[in-house]
Amino acid sequence: MVMASLSSGLYLVATPIGNLKDITLRALDVLRQADMVACEDTRTSRTLLNHYGIVPPRLIPYHDFSDERQRQRILQAIQGGAAVALISDAGTPLIADPGYKLVQACHDQGVPVIPIPGACAAVAGMMMAGLPTHRFLFVGFIGPKDLNWPRETTVVGYVACHDVPKVLSALQDHFGDQAHIALCREMTKMHEGTFRGSPQSVSEALSQRAAQDPKIMGGEWVLVAHIAAQVLDPQTLESEMKALVQTHGVKQAVALAQGMWDVPRKTLYTLALKVAKDPSP
Repeated sequence: MVMASLSSGLYLVATPIGNLKDITLRALDVLRQADMVACEDTRTSRTLLNHYGIVPPRLIPYHDFSDERQRQRILQAIQGGAAVALISDAGTPLIADPGYKLVQACHDQGVPVIPIPGACAAVAGMMMAGLPTHRFLFVGFIGPKDLNWPRETTVVGYVACHDVPKVLSALQDHFGDQAHIALCREMTKMHEGTFRGSPQSVSEALSQRAAQDPKIMGGEWVLVAHIAAQVLDPQTLESEMKALVQTHGVKQAVALAQGMWDVPRKTLYTLALKVAKDPSP
């Protein structure tokens, strides 16, 4: 069943992250009927569009380096009655992909913005990680210095292939075996796989695989990590809480401590008030 003719607006269309079958019927309808398709790379997008026999009236680039003129071009087309589909090279637009400035401009101008949900690498990674997902934090692209993460919260992000060894080493140094991770690659593709365990064990397993097949280190990876709460003895807890209070004040110190240590909030608050009254450094 084909959807009714599209009204003017910006349609944010999720596309496959690997397997070309991972696209919704609604997404295909929108791409077939759109007056214009804005994409990161026209060559990449043509592979998908050609696969489904879609030839949009206009296919234009829109990426991280697009300027205000290109945004105005798209806005003017929509204000003139066009239906414009925005797609990224893979997955859901705006999730670590360009587009938010265009969406912001549409809202500012009263232009309709319509999400067409579908594949997302971050969500797929959490699905296959086998880690708690009742509360999670998406952190975009991860480098070895981007590890200021809360405990007892699952963190998900993307890692460039050349950063994988450095990120794993930094995770081990920062959290040790308190970090439980899943490193996912080639999701929805033929060589899909995941490495699970501590950062150290994952690093060792990955090194062994890479020695047999160096090509495994290519591409973009999804990292899912859950950092266990830190358990401290009473003396260390008091010392650490004092440092937090001196830097952040009582209220914020308690909030930060809740994310780091497996201690009831009431206990942390009482301790924070106690150390706040202690004049010694």
